[in-house]
Amino acid sequence: MVPKDGVASCHFNLEFDTTFLWYTVVTDGKLENRSNIWIFTTKQIPPLNKKPVADPGGPYTSMMDKEIPFDGSESSDPDGSIDFYRWNFGDGSSEILDIYPKHSYSESGTYVVTLTVVDNDGRSSTETTSAIISESFNVAPVPVLNAPSSINVNELITFGASDSYDTDGTIANYTWNFGDDGVGYGVSAGHTYSTADTYTVMLTVTDDDGAKDTTYTIATVNAPPEESPGFEIILVIIALAFILSHKKRRE
Repeated sequence: MVPKDGVASCHFNLEFDTTFLWYTVVTDGKLENRSNIWIFTTKQIPPLNKKPVADPGGPYTSMMDKEIPFDGSESSDPDGSIDFYRWNFGDGSSEILDIYPKHSYSESGTYVVTLTVVDNDGRSSTETTSAIISESFNVAPVPVLNAPSSINVNELITFGASDSYDTDGTIANYTWNFGDDGVGYGVSAGHTYSTADTYTVMLTVTDDDGAKDTTYTIATVNAPPEESPGFEIILVIIALAFILSHKKRRE
């Protein structure tokens, strides 16, 4: 029955991806009237694509002209995948499309770093972090020399520098001076002394920015121990003593 306001409604559960014909019939019990036919197709509405989440990491701190590794790997997409990463470093340089870009700044200051991510359905998200850049100041590396406690002539010994370190970079070169005109290179070096004496062993380390420092130690090289008379000499002495004793008895 049609309400007094003349508006009637009905509800149906229809299958997706199906074409239907629709018309209405009204009657007052005496006369009947039929509407035009409408043709429509049902379609499933795809779920709303959720925005990805941009995560540029940071804040980052570094020095002028030193390359910074940025990291966008913590970015995510709740209903898909991230196709593009776009970085703006806030210093007027070109943007970089990469998940792990590297960038250096030529001037000190605090920069706003912006990461925009775009997912596989075209939605994007943007987040910012900061890069705090100080004036360049390279700290010299610290040499640490390890030497054997006992050294003998003509004995191959090894000096080590594996405990050396650089607080703001890496050590690029190790140079050894053994005090007897001998030199060596590397984190460890072997050397043999041919003469018993006291020598100054010097280690110089150079870092990846060219700064260097030197340390030294005193190496005391021992002479070989004096050889005690051998078994053959003892036999000769005993034999001589026996001969002399026998000769005296005969006299």
